[in-house]
This record gives sequence, structure tokens and C-alpha cells, in this order.
Amino acid sequence: VPARQRSMRVEKGDAVRLRLRSDTAGALHLHGYDLEARLTPDRPAELAFRAIATGRYRIEWHGDAAPSRGSVHHGPPLATIEVRPR
Repeated sequence: VPARQRSMRVEKGDAVRLRLRSDTAGALHLHGYDLEARLTPDRPAELAFRAIATGRYRIEWHGDAAPSRGSVHHGPPLATIEVRPR
């Protein structure tokens, strides 16, 4: 993720749409909103939601080679989305 896109700010109530691409298969997960987008190298994806909960939320990559969901697999986030009160 380019440095300028690692921190995003939106206001509560905003419609948010992230257009995603990856050169490896896996899933992008938005914590707090519990949203996930599956990505493959040949198919772009989109993660869209309405920002209804304020706070700072991590966006993390879970590659297909990562441990199962029951395991600890959290590293540094790829990016964060900060939802501010309107």
C-alpha cells in the first residue's frame, strides 16, 4: 500500500468504497466492521460500506498461505480507516 494511502479519514455516515488489487491470493479484512474481500491476482475486488461506527479500524491482509483463522496471525495493518464524528 503506498504511504499516502495507509491512513484514510472519513466522517460518520459517509459511503466508503475501496477498490482493491493484489498480486497474490488472499483476503483483505476490515476489523471493527467485520468485512472481508477475497482477492486473486486476476480479479480486482471492492469493499464498500457506510461508515456508521466512529473510531480507528485496521485493514489487514490474510494471505492464503497464512495460518488458519483460529491462530494468531495479526501483524502490522496495511492501512487504517479513521471514522470521525460528523
